[in-house]
Amino acid sequence: MKKVLLLSFVFLFFLACSSNDSEMELDENGQEQVDGDNNTDDSGDDDDDDSDGDSGDDNDNSDGDTTSDKEPLIGTWTYYLANDKTVVNDCLQKTTYVFNKDSSYTYTEYSIVNGECQESTQNNQRGEWTAKGNSMYELRRHGYTSGAVGEIKFENDNKNMIIAGYTYKRN
Repeated sequence: MKKVLLLSFVFLFFLACSSNDSEMELDENGQEQVDGDNNTDDSGDDDDDDSDGDSGDDNDNSDGDTTSDKEPLIGTWTYYLANDKTVVNDCLQKTTYVFNKDSSYTYTEYSIVNGECQESTQNNQRGEWTAKGNSMYELRRHGYTSGAVGEIKFENDNKNMIIAGYTYKRN
């Protein structure tokens, strides 16, 4: 199973999309920004409209809100269904992606080794993510100058995330 997860990330890593002048990216507030959009507010007013009641802490995913109005990727996701749609065992369900508002992410993988559930530290990742628009995201691991661009789908009112056929559920 560890090889399947690793292969899915490798697939995502090498998947490329064509250049698009209207690619979507997140600004420092986690809102989508169109590349080349020069509609910036130069008034010097730093009072952002924070109508969601968020304290503004870019790494805070613990406010009880299980979805993000700005970006469905933000949150903690637990591995749930294999690509053949079978529920994975309890150990594999400890495998998580955490996507933060500050565009950082971590991936922590677990597998059964010699009959025991163990963290697979050699497959763990840290890096940055970027929304590219049209369900396309770039994941760039720390230490790499470029990343993998691939499709990440959301189902069930953004409670399920699907990467390369593998389903993760929102915690």
